[in-house]
Amino acid sequence: MRQDQGTLKAFPPEALDEAVKLRLARPELSADSVIDLLRSNRVPGAEQMCVSTLNRHFRRLGKDRPAFKRVVRKRYYLLSVEGAHVLWICDVWDGPFLYDETTGKKRRLCLVAILDSYTRYIMHAEFYFNENRPCLEDTLLKAIMKHQVPVNFYADNAKVFRSPHLKRIGAELGFTVKYSKAGQPQGRGKLELWFRTVAEK
Repeated sequence: MRQDQGTLKAFPPEALDEAVKLRLARPELSADSVIDLLRSNRVPGAEQMCVSTLNRHFRRLGKDRPAFKRVVRKRYYLLSVEGAHVLWICDVWDGPFLYDETTGKKRRLCLVAILDSYTRYIMHAEFYFNENRPCLEDTLLKAIMKHQVPVNFYADNAKVFRSPHLKRIGAELGFTVKYSKAGQPQGRGKLELWFRTVAEK
């Protein structure tokens, strides 16, 4: 057996560490989606990654999808709130690829959705070619225009949600922005179930 078998040569160890963090935080993502997110976040070494190599290291570390299915884990906890518009939950799902006329290439769609925790009604959901602050704010604006201002707006720790501008919007409109702890996506289970339904249709 080669002594260097299983070691990283194709990309830096730091890139693999970030990939593992994403796999732990969002197990539903494929290796291809993990690489796309790392590249969009400009993680050093992500451009050198390929799906087959990343999947091999996931298997070596016990972080491949079959390993996650074998382990019984409490992934999500439902937040109990009383009344509509007390808590809106927002998240992003990596959707299918679609031809983009502006670039002449197929690009992955991102579905940004906001769900009311009490009624489980989707306040607004829309597909975008990007997962960035303008897309998030567009979804939030349309949800508020169709319904009302929520009391709390709940999201994960992704960079797109951590914008100081989002907190300023909350302060001006009168709602509180809250985040789940890194690697602990409690409360977003309702929205994850809806994303699963969308994926199966």
